[in-house]
Amino acid sequence: MVIPAVIARDPVVPPAQDFDALKSEAIGLLQQLCAHWTDYNAHDPGVTLVELLSYALTDLGYRATLPVADLLAGAKLATQDGIYPPGARCPHHP
Repeated sequence: MVIPAVIARDPVVPPAQDFDALKSEAIGLLQQLCAHWTDYNAHDPGVTLVELLSYALTDLGYRATLPVADLLAGAKLATQDGIYPPGARCPHHP
């Protein structure tokens, strides 16, 4: 029996990869710590920073689950100091 490949509508993600949960937890902590700050809308620079930090944490949480071999696979493409040889940058003739 062949099982069809499908993408789940609501995938279960670890807490370190759940952007909305991290953002809402950070906003909740800000509400407790800064009671005088009352503007938690998307246009507020503080909320923008919370979103940026939440995104960075979710990205870090995702990368932490990858095997080390996959993280180091890109290092084989460069020769030294991250500089690609001319044939790798422009493999076609003009």
